[in-house]
Amino acid sequence: MAYFTFRVNLSNPLFPFVTELWGRSIVIAQYDQNFDRTTLNAPGVIVDKGVPQAYYMHNVLPTLQGYQSIGYVDGLPPDACSTTPNNTDFDQAFNLQDPNGNKFLFVPAAGKNYVFDASVGTWQASTFVPGVAATTLVTTAFVQGQTYIYYAGIGAFTYNSTTKAMDSVTLTGLDTSKVLGICSANGYMVAFSTVNVAWSSLLDPTDFTPDLTTGAGGASINDAKGNIKFCLPLSGGFVVYCDLNAVGARYSGNINFPFVFKEVPGSAGARSTLDVSYHSNLANHYVWDGNGLQSLTLQNTTQIYPEAADFLSGEVFEDFDEDTNSFTTQYLKVPPNVMLNVISARFLVISYGIAAPDFTHAIVYDLLLNRWGKLKITHRHCFQFTFPNLFGATTYGQLINTTYQQLSNTTYFQLGQAISTVDEFKHSFGFLQEDGDVQLVDFSYSELNSNGVILTGKYQLQRAQRIEHQVTEFDTIRDDVNKFEYYIIPTQDGKTMGKLTPPFLYKVSPRSRTYKQMINCYSFSCLMKGQFHLVNMNLTVTQGGYSE
Repeated sequence: MAYFTFRVNLSNPLFPFVTELWGRSIVIAQYDQNFDRTTLNAPGVIVDKGVPQAYYMHNVLPTLQGYQSIGYVDGLPPDACSTTPNNTDFDQAFNLQDPNGNKFLFVPAAGKNYVFDASVGTWQASTFVPGVAATTLVTTAFVQGQTYIYYAGIGAFTYNSTTKAMDSVTLTGLDTSKVLGICSANGYMVAFSTVNVAWSSLLDPTDFTPDLTTGAGGASINDAKGNIKFCLPLSGGFVVYCDLNAVGARYSGNINFPFVFKEVPGSAGARSTLDVSYHSNLANHYVWDGNGLQSLTLQNTTQIYPEAADFLSGEVFEDFDEDTNSFTTQYLKVPPNVMLNVISARFLVISYGIAAPDFTHAIVYDLLLNRWGKLKITHRHCFQFTFPNLFGATTYGQLINTTYQQLSNTTYFQLGQAISTVDEFKHSFGFLQEDGDVQLVDFSYSELNSNGVILTGKYQLQRAQRIEHQVTEFDTIRDDVNKFEYYIIPTQDGKTMGKLTPPFLYKVSPRSRTYKQMINCYSFSCLMKGQFHLVNMNLTVTQGGYSE
């Protein structure tokens, strides 16, 4: 009997977002017309080559050599939500900063204005803003060291860290009832309505009275197709998103005409600010719009990741239940809700869900490794988490009213975050929950709280021949990990998954595990659950006879 041992493919950039959309695969190349090993990992190649690979995962992210399961840790103190018990109206998180360098977390929550101030240590509902609904557009602008908040048609506010209240701010020269929102660009505060934009004085960001000396002014957007929906900052200017297109506002350096407006070719209309990854300081926005997924700059657009765009518009929702070890598939009547963000200038996060306002999953594209991962966590917002900075540029005088009790639940790690004024790489991947809890993705290889699921296959040795599993060997599965499960899923027709079979754990060493089980089938897949960092996985199989 001939034994065949091969290394499992753990580095394919392809990832089908629905298991049923992955066709039959094969180990030994034959006469398949789409099979070409020479382009197996070529950048940008997104065709099915019939090669076995990972075709389902959640709470798993790619690494240079394979995949790792991830977990989540608390971003805020354990009692952060103690002052907002049973509240479930947290919607999206914004990072605020005042001129003293103090940082805060802010959640609009339909006008309740929740603020996490480190000097308080819990979420507090600040000054209520009347007339705000859950659908009211909320935007911010960071200008001259201060973050301004604007509720569409109502007005501008800043957070006062002394009084713990929202202070109303007057924007002179504007009819605030017609202003939809604000953003910042090149030292200006920009305000926009449905038909035009205005920019502030360079001396005073709240002064919009047109003046050639101060630089304040405004313009209508000739290239706008439809009404202006919102304006969002982008390196070198800002973007005006309209009903049917986007217009780039490029900074000119001319105080009389500081911005040059021109339609972005290939752009389409975006529905919401959640459809744009504008919180990062990249030279482009990632946008989910009428043309699919696009990378948009001030000058042009590029269609990107058609596999993800087709999935998001395909109206199929799939999930794996870890308790029952079973898949569920729903065929929707409308596409899922979508939200885009970029974290640490590296991870493009596309959150999605079928029951607004919650998102339940997120597909994650590593912009450096050019590979996909997937997360499963219910959340209201994904954002670049910056720990609310109590210290930073704060003086002892500003801490006079802060008690030791208020700091009692602050961990040393959080204290280190607070002292630091720089985000720590891979410690700022935040998910806001409905009750105000913030969960951070834990990338650590050493922690034991990760819990992922990954499915690889479908392994068939040759066309028209059955296969028999003999041995599976894993590297980098530590011997102190108790939370790891391995199953073989056979099929008898190449399509229908059979009963999950846990093979016999034959041998355990400090950094590897070996499983044995003779399973004769048409093809099989491998399911791994729990904590793992998959770098090398070897399968030993034999031919199982000819299939009918």
